[in-house]
Amino acid sequence: MYKIIKTLTAIVIIITISVADVAINTDNFPDINFRSYISGLVGWRNVITTEEIAKTTLINVSGKNISNLKGIEYFTALDSLICSNNQLKKIDISNNKVMRRLDCSYNQIEEIDVSKNTALTNLVIYNNQIKEIDLSKNLALFGFSCVSNQLTSLDLSNNHYLEYFYCSDNQLISIDLSKKSIAGFSGDNQKPTITLSGINDNYAFDIELNNPTGLKTGLLYYNSRLRSTDKTITESDFSVKTGNGAHQLSGKINFKYVCNHIFTILGTKTSDANCTSAAKHNAKCIGCGVEDASNKLDGMPAFGHNFTEFGYKINDANCITPAKYKAKCSRCAVEHENLLLNGEAKFGHNFTGIGDLVNMATCITPAQHAVICKRCSVEHESNLFPAGNPLGHEFNALGTIKVPATCVTASIHTAKCNRCTVEAEGIDLTGKPLGHDLSKLGIIIVSPTCVMPAQHATKCSQCEFEDENKISEGDVLDPESEECKSVSIINNQTNNEKYGIKFAKNIVSDKAEISIILPQNEKVLNTKIVIYDMTGNIVFNTQTNNGNISWNLLNKNGKFVTNGIYLVIAEVKNMNGIVYTYSAKLGVNKITL
Repeated sequence: MYKIIKTLTAIVIIITISVADVAINTDNFPDINFRSYISGLVGWRNVITTEEIAKTTLINVSGKNISNLKGIEYFTALDSLICSNNQLKKIDISNNKVMRRLDCSYNQIEEIDVSKNTALTNLVIYNNQIKEIDLSKNLALFGFSCVSNQLTSLDLSNNHYLEYFYCSDNQLISIDLSKKSIAGFSGDNQKPTITLSGINDNYAFDIELNNPTGLKTGLLYYNSRLRSTDKTITESDFSVKTGNGAHQLSGKINFKYVCNHIFTILGTKTSDANCTSAAKHNAKCIGCGVEDASNKLDGMPAFGHNFTEFGYKINDANCITPAKYKAKCSRCAVEHENLLLNGEAKFGHNFTGIGDLVNMATCITPAQHAVICKRCSVEHESNLFPAGNPLGHEFNALGTIKVPATCVTASIHTAKCNRCTVEAEGIDLTGKPLGHDLSKLGIIIVSPTCVMPAQHATKCSQCEFEDENKISEGDVLDPESEECKSVSIINNQTNNEKYGIKFAKNIVSDKAEISIILPQNEKVLNTKIVIYDMTGNIVFNTQTNNGNISWNLLNKNGKFVTNGIYLVIAEVKNMNGIVYTYSAKLGVNKITL
């Protein structure tokens, strides 16, 4: 059944191919190992869709024995390409314009063009054969390693964001880093070669060096000219500044010497006779003994190839084919262009690996995978492999209620698996309390009057809890009650210069002093004060037996009120039982130093 399902799936995929999809074949991906990697990305199909291409942001083919990356140009959304440890001699990434990371180290690349890759932030090209590179378009470059190449110069004037730069084992002798703040830098083990020309132990070469140090005795540098007074000096340690005080280039300079003497004597043998060439000797100067490496004399003649040894391995042995090698000459190691030799024998399938997931693991059953060859990933036709353990129950969900919650106590539940809903009878989990529903009127905090409502504590509708810090208004007294009938009420009096609510600031204690003055200086029997903010909430209330009240600008929670306008309402009863009500606005502007 599993094989039938796979076949039907393949048929559906073939039917839905659009004209923009890319076939995974030898034309689009000529390298067999790169083609196999791309096919593996899409479940070993022979086509990759535009949607799959657009979602592919990382390609890592390190150590895949790849010699041709043709086909990489289709992946225009690629962010990172890692192709180190392969057999690449060239690479074309001009179509991968949004790529930010490239690692092509440990190949045989001789030249590379990154001018179209303007988004690059990290570039690693070490252990190649690159002689020059243009980084002028890579303005976002943050890290660059070019260790072990053949670079002779570098222009980093446009790379203002460069933080990490490693250039050891090249042929650099000068570089300008004066405008760069490099966090990581390594420029040692440079190996430049300089040819000095002259005569009679006076040789020179014009070159710009930045404060060279470490030169051997007999080497002088002055006025942009390097001089040697001893032609036996063939190498010297050196160190030059880069323009950045924290970094420098260092290594060994190799020297060659050129003169115009006549070379008529056989000099050093530079090469033995081999399969295709005669032995070669340098011509030697008759006067000073200097040898001319460009003037060669033939020695022993060539003696032909002997193709009996294994050369470059074309492919490893696998389950169905033996290893293949190029035939190599036993004397000179030259490899035949067309002759191949069989190496290690094929070794058949090893169906011990775990393949694609067929059945997901559950709480009580393990996952099941297809069985694949551990060497080549070919799947077995029918066998399935149980992998891992069952997931097991996760009893962290709330199940059946055993004890209901109250306002202040949490509910108790049977623990339930959050994957399969099985409940564990022996495990209890705690829920949350319901919390108080303070929607009812509680005890009276301030008694009502004929014109001012009662002030109540709020009471929970589900229990007897009352919150005296949260005040709700009740009703005023019934106007028809005996108390109200026996009292004369004067409402909504407005302040004037003579009577009403008066405010003053206590400069000693920083309080608001509130005074009530009745008409004709009547004596006050009782005063009730309520202060509201502009949203209608009560921030302060009190009562006194006289007409003077001091407010410390604190609300009912003991915190300073905010700056703003507050409404002050006063209910005042005089000695004759007449009730006055006044209202006035109080502005608060408390300055904090």
